[in-house]
Amino acid sequence: MVSIMSVIDQMSGLSFEYFCANVLEKLGFSRVHVTPGTGDQGVDILAVKDGIKYAIQCKNYASPLGNTPVQEVAAGIQYYHCHVGVVMTNSHFTSGAIDLAKATNVLLWDRETLETFILRAGGPEVFGFRTTPEEDFDDSPLEDDLSDLDMEDNPDDPAFCADGASAPKRRKGMQGLAFFCYFGIVVGFIELFVLRSLQMLGMALFYLAFGVMFQVLALSPKGCPRILGRDTGLKKTTFVCICVVAACVVILLI
Repeated sequence: MVSIMSVIDQMSGLSFEYFCANVLEKLGFSRVHVTPGTGDQGVDILAVKDGIKYAIQCKNYASPLGNTPVQEVAAGIQYYHCHVGVVMTNSHFTSGAIDLAKATNVLLWDRETLETFILRAGGPEVFGFRTTPEEDFDDSPLEDDLSDLDMEDNPDDPAFCADGASAPKRRKGMQGLAFFCYFGIVVGFIELFVLRSLQMLGMALFYLAFGVMFQVLALSPKGCPRILGRDTGLKKTTFVCICVVAACVVILLI
């Protein structure tokens, strides 16, 4: 039989990310999402626990980690609108990384922490490993790790950009403009049937193009460049241009 950590040490970077995501799910984290391999802004996993939103970078290294992953995940907190950043590793951290993490509100989950999490999640057998008996571990609650963090400067309830991570918050201004356009559509069709004028049809279609635009923008997550999330759908600027052009074409043709 082998130690679970020796198996983890042999994992590829991507396998380690998915293993960590599996551990977090078994610890009770929800909306656990592994980000794409490219353009992840230094964050490999997004997850939520007890209303706290985590941006986590996973590093499977043989040597202690320095400042770089701490700096990357600190930036990722802002990009993904999370409350807490974490560097999770099978290794350890240099003193410089530990000092920087304290200054940037980043948690460091090292080799011993990972072993503890595995045991809290049910032990190596839960993950399909046959291992030697493990030593006793710290059973203090996970929330204790957050006690020293300054949460005041973090967003209260931001929406994740990652697809499926959380329901997007509506922009009240955009939603109001969408309702105004809906009213214009109704008026246009009523006048179309009363006056039998194609100009009224053009007005209804004009408002329809802008109504769709404002409604989609109202439902899309704040801070994300695409209409359906961070990595999917049209870019918002492209989508807006298409809607505006469509509205102008309708006016010119009718």
